[in-house]
Amino acid sequence: MNIGVVTATFPPYRGGTGHVAFHNARVLAERGHQVTVWTRAMAGEADGPGAREELPFRVQRLPPIAAVGNAAWLPRLAARLAGHEVVHVHYPDLVGAVAAGRATAHGRSRLVLTLHNRLVDGSPTAAAWGKAGVFWGYEACVTPWLFRRADALVVMSADHFRTWGRPHPSVHVIPHGVDAALFRPQPQRQVRQRLGLPAHAVVLLFVGALDAAHRFKNVPLLLAALPHVDPTVRLVVAGDGNRRAALEGEAARLGVRRQVWFVGEVAPSGLPAWYAAADATVLPSVSTESFGLVLLESLATETPVVATALPGVRTVVRMGQDGLLVEPGRLDALVRALRMLVRRPAWRRALGRQGRRRVAAQYSWDRAGGQLEDVFSQLGVGHE
Repeated sequence: MNIGVVTATFPPYRGGTGHVAFHNARVLAERGHQVTVWTRAMAGEADGPGAREELPFRVQRLPPIAAVGNAAWLPRLAARLAGHEVVHVHYPDLVGAVAAGRATAHGRSRLVLTLHNRLVDGSPTAAAWGKAGVFWGYEACVTPWLFRRADALVVMSADHFRTWGRPHPSVHVIPHGVDAALFRPQPQRQVRQRLGLPAHAVVLLFVGALDAAHRFKNVPLLLAALPHVDPTVRLVVAGDGNRRAALEGEAARLGVRRQVWFVGEVAPSGLPAWYAAADATVLPSVSTESFGLVLLESLATETPVVATALPGVRTVVRMGQDGLLVEPGRLDALVRALRMLVRRPAWRRALGRQGRRRVAAQYSWDRAGGQLEDVFSQLGVGHE
């Protein structure tokens, strides 16, 4: 098959959507398909995976005519996509998705949308002037057209797909994967010594971009919870972005700056050590979070998780078996969950072991890529 992949972000940009697009493209290319990724050119693109010549697929980084956040107008993208048998869009890509819809409107190209996140939380009362209003307008006017144009939809879970409230005749549930050989248990004491972390403190970990596009990760709530947990607890924040300075200031305002280590952006190869060094990984997201790749990565290293009970996220975490789920946006609920893990070390280690067994057995990028290949084949692509 000749497959064109459209994604607003792609490595070396740190973000879940680009990470998934990378591994989907890699597995499909390794299975013998011709894959080209179409994305915007960003600063530092030569510094990470997705820009290396040895990749089994092509990456076409187009300089945008204009850009607002991660939405970019790429010159002649629709015309460039027309030659692919399948155009696979990682939604949301506001402009790229429209170009893909136009490119597949005529001819024999098939359009497949992988739905990562909603632009809004599904309630018209949540829309406001400015960015939120634009997002609501897009989902109300453009997204229905994209659904009608799409030959198939790929979703992370049926749970999250129900939040869209839009039926489709061809919906396929394909969870994300994790590299269980890379993200694996390591001796905690040795890893902490190497990273400079205290040997006996309880260490919490947050992994995610700290830019405006990822505001829904809700790091301020985690910082606000810290004073109510235990003064000996340490929080590692692994990530960077244009909101980092403000978050550091918030930690200082709350009086927990000495408890929080902002370690900046961590390369993918370095992330397993940080997970292994932690006692729990926390994902306090609200609204648009639909899965949480960091949860799989953490569990694969035998580190339990605390996450918000959002549609999609609650299919990844089994409450009380490999982690804890809390009500989104509730400070008191988050504090209670963190206290439980801090005060019960044997239990949290048991949660981590159970999580590792389940994730290693059920989630892999090869499995996800194979399922995606099946979706394309069911559309009649590659059979002629």
